Amino acid sequence: TLIIPIAFTASFDPAPVRKKLMSGKEAIFEAEIISKNGAIVLCELRSKPFTLDGKRYLVTVIRDIRGQRAFERKLQEQESELRSTQAVAKLSSWHHDLTTGKRKDSGLIFKILGVDRTKGNKFSAKTIFNVLHPEDREKVRNIYHAISDKNEFSMDFRMMRSCGGISYIHSTGRVLVDKAGKPERVVGVNQDVTEKRLAEENLRQSERNLRSILEAISVGQWEYDPNARRFSVSESLSLFYGYSKTQTVFEEQTVFESIHIEDRARVKSELYNLFTEKNSCLNSSFRVKRQNGEFIWVLYRAVLVKDMKGEPVRVIGCVEDLTESMRFDKMKEQLEFFERMINTIPIPIFYKDMDGKYLGYNKAAGEFWEQHINIPLIGQTIYDVFQSKNNMKVAQTIDLREKKMISTGASISKSFKFINRSGEERLLVEHKSLLTGYDKKPQCVIAAVFDMTDIRKAEVTLRKTTQRLNMTLNAMQEIIMCFDSNFNLQWGNRTARNTFAAVSKKFVGRHWRELWFGDREIAEEDFHIREAFSGNGGMEKNVVKSFNGKTYEVWTYPVKDRRGKVTLVVEAALDVTEKFRAESQAKLHQQQLIQADKMKSLGILVAGVAHEISNPNNFIGINVSVLGKIWNDFLPLLNQQLAIDQKQMFGGIPAAKIEYSVKILLKGIKEGSERIMAIVDNLKGYVRETPPDRVELFSVNEAVAKSVLLMNNLLKKSTRKFMVNKGTNIPPVNGVQQQIEQVIINILQNSCHALSDPEQGIKVSTYHTLNKEVVVEIKDDGCGIDAENLKHITDPFFTTRRDSGGTGLGLSISFSIMEDHKGRLEFESRKNVGTTVRIVLPAANL
Repeated sequence: TLIIPIAFTASFDPAPVRKKLMSGKEAIFEAEIISKNGAIVLCELRSKPFTLDGKRYLVTVIRDIRGQRAFERKLQEQESELRSTQAVAKLSSWHHDLTTGKRKDSGLIFKILGVDRTKGNKFSAKTIFNVLHPEDREKVRNIYHAISDKNEFSMDFRMMRSCGGISYIHSTGRVLVDKAGKPERVVGVNQDVTEKRLAEENLRQSERNLRSILEAISVGQWEYDPNARRFSVSESLSLFYGYSKTQTVFEEQTVFESIHIEDRARVKSELYNLFTEKNSCLNSSFRVKRQNGEFIWVLYRAVLVKDMKGEPVRVIGCVEDLTESMRFDKMKEQLEFFERMINTIPIPIFYKDMDGKYLGYNKAAGEFWEQHINIPLIGQTIYDVFQSKNNMKVAQTIDLREKKMISTGASISKSFKFINRSGEERLLVEHKSLLTGYDKKPQCVIAAVFDMTDIRKAEVTLRKTTQRLNMTLNAMQEIIMCFDSNFNLQWGNRTARNTFAAVSKKFVGRHWRELWFGDREIAEEDFHIREAFSGNGGMEKNVVKSFNGKTYEVWTYPVKDRRGKVTLVVEAALDVTEKFRAESQAKLHQQQLIQADKMKSLGILVAGVAHEISNPNNFIGINVSVLGKIWNDFLPLLNQQLAIDQKQMFGGIPAAKIEYSVKILLKGIKEGSERIMAIVDNLKGYVRETPPDRVELFSVNEAVAKSVLLMNNLLKKSTRKFMVNKGTNIPPVNGVQQQIEQVIINILQNSCHALSDPEQGIKVSTYHTLNKEVVVEIKDDGCGIDAENLKHITDPFFTTRRDSGGTGLGLSISFSIMEDHKGRLEFESRKNVGTTVRIVLPAANL
């Protein structure tokens, strides 16, 4: 049995080692060993069995290899980083043993030469020499011959790729010598610079081509260096400007000053735009001054030259002389353009000389004359054209107008009728003007003629159809409107006009939002008309609450053109205000009935509780009265006893203070009982069912007092600054006091809920006005109400406290109560400042 007294980790499998040792062979293996201090150590173990004196022994040598493995991992990481860096830089390292003649290259040489490494290809010095470009082999051979004379070298050469093409290589190397100073090895790096060399060659070739082109088409060439701010010109261009051959370099300022002042800013701007690449090339004509002071027209053409990084370095251009040909070419181009332009215009255009004879016309005019008159036009007058007796008066009128125009120089636009060769009456509109020459004198009359006959017929038919359609649409009670893609109104029927436009207000052209919502702000994403213009759907129905307080059901109908694009949207709207109001009123009545039923049940409960409180409170009132009498009878005896011993204590109260303290206690019990009785009476009165037709005189001060008493607990919890300021000589009012108390309590509750800090106050004031009105004003310092919500606070079911149990019926019911009492509620509020509510009632006529 082989026993190895070493503590291995659980991952070690001893079976292979045991098998090898049992066969008498040496075993070399790696394993993790647990040291005495419990640390795990990676070790290399060499175990070998031997026999001595008939006994078998095992010798094991253990070596800690943790440092070795860490070094190997770091070396592998560095080699991986080096290979990655060489791949990015397209570098291939190599070394050549001069003694053995062997050469070794890194793997990137395969990629540079396009060789598949997986096919077992290898490179020797001879192989590398064979793939060199024939023109570069002698240069490389000379480098090797001179190795003994230099320690370092650098050169560029070309290598032929196996798949075709050439790679440009930049090679740097160093010669390593032995101890005797004899060259032993050469090491170096090859870098693939093919892309750079090709780009440089293309750039040089492009520049050579550009210069050749510029020389062929111009009188001279120029270059602009933006760094030196200097222009260089060719000898021919220098002579063209009147300078000597040797004057070929000019400062930027000198060149710009030679340009005509009217053209100077434009040329500078064009040169700047070329440098900032807003324009791809410079092609500009302007005036420039020669050495003799003469200004000539030239054409400058130029392109921007960039370096390898794509940065602009200079401008290369040429100059053409336009002085002789510019005027002729311009006039020729203008004439050709004018002829093409008038022939493409589908409107008849003609021109006459100053004697009234026709000189020429465009294609549309020829076709018109051929169709309706069919006589030669050139050289004829208006009288020759309109030979018919029916047209002679027309010819005379046209001739007189034309002569008047020539004498005054003003243009004319007139209509006339004539009978064509088929006997049909045609309606024409002619626009005439004088065409002047370079001497500003009239040269000819030019005119354009519009045949309005078919248009007028179509207008009459369309007008009749439109009238019938408008009559139909205007008779409808529904609102019908048509909007363009900018949401501006194009048309609306009479109902729409009466709804959205007063007599003095603009109707057509107003914006959709303004028509429906007036000055109210509404986000564009809430425009339901936008969905109709998107073309994603057909007819849609929406409910809109208009600025006039009415509710409408609105149907939108997109109108598409021939290509399927929505160009207009028609809206049809029906006033459903009464329908929605009836539904809301029905919901309100239902909620009011539910609330009334709750209040009735609560009243019964409160009445019962008040009755139960009254009975024990009566005992308290009666008993405190009896206790008072007993105390008064007992007091003389107590005073006699106290005269003997003043140090006695009664319930922790010194004898000297007992008389005062008992009186205070009895008085407090009595006042508390009376207060309980007052609260019970107010509760009974508040919940007592009052007939709706029962009207009586009552004091608002009394209503305020009872309301405050009932709200006392909530007021104490909500604020430490509650104040009541009751006015004097306030006349009584007619109505149901319990209902007014209900209004006051509701507003006090809202004020308490609006407070966020007990230091915020509530103030209740009563007063009367000169208009014989009695006012209860309740003012709080709470959170306030924003302007939008303030408009709706009396609407049924509107509440800002729905999450905390608000129903939105309190102020709605209060508003109804005030209407029944011929009074009103007035609200003033500012966000984060506070709210003031006035309960205004008419004073009673006494």
